[in-house]
Amino acid sequence: MQVTDILLELSVYIIGIGRLGSRLGEEISNTLKLRYDSIDESIIDGILSPAINELRYKINIVKNDIIEEIEEENVLLIGDLSEKISIASLPLLTYFLKEEGKEVYSIVTMPYRFENRLYEAKQALEHMHNYADCNIVIDKDALLQTNPDLTIEGCNNIIGRTIISISNIMLAKELEHKDNMLALSINPDIEIAFRDAIKMLYANHEPDEITDALIYVHGKDTKIGDINKIVKYANDTLSNARICVSLNENANGIILLTKSDLKFEKYDPLSKIKHNIDPSIDNTLKIDLPLMNMEL
Repeated sequence: MQVTDILLELSVYIIGIGRLGSRLGEEISNTLKLRYDSIDESIIDGILSPAINELRYKINIVKNDIIEEIEEENVLLIGDLSEKISIASLPLLTYFLKEEGKEVYSIVTMPYRFENRLYEAKQALEHMHNYADCNIVIDKDALLQTNPDLTIEGCNNIIGRTIISISNIMLAKELEHKDNMLALSINPDIEIAFRDAIKMLYANHEPDEITDALIYVHGKDTKIGDINKIVKYANDTLSNARICVSLNENANGIILLTKSDLKFEKYDPLSKIKHNIDPSIDNTLKIDLPLMNMEL
């Protein structure tokens, strides 16, 4: 049975959050014929640029309306953690939906370092890790570091196409691990693409930390010999790598998914300072869930 056939049998509701999440969520829902909704900053009327706490307060107020709309057993959340609405909404929605007994899946992108949202994104991601059933994390900054000639628009377009491709795999429940770091390359030379994906992966992991990997090869003209080379290189480079070959006529390149023990301190600019603080003291700024007592 193909992945798309499995998806047709699943009960999945998609929520796209913010600009990126709304666009991709709608596209995925149209392709797979799934029900869909979106959330953006217009959830608060009359405020041009609401603060994150204001957005959380509003999400808390309307959460029952959101939950009542969802009849499906599985919910896929898509968002970009450089956007305030995603930072505000994703941890709360993950928590509320899990409390309702839903299977909660998320695909999120981390901010570019220059976007100055890393710490807030880290806090949101940490709470999603605590409550979601499966997370896929894409580090935009790592993609840009391994492809320095990319424009921001080009980088975002690549990530968008990748999220659409990987959502099929995620919703078909092919991923065994709760947290998964995604690396990718669209180089038409599959060998180069794989090496580029490995470089992106190493931006977040040391080689000996990678205990499991899934590799998806895209490209209708990919040669069997090239796939064999990738398998050999993967076995030499990654321990316990499981290889899954997927040929996609509309794309080229590599998608690499690895089991990830998310290093939240990587996204915390104060982490170096905290290493010199008494470890018995909890210095983490917490997001209280649920936010029942927050006032504007």
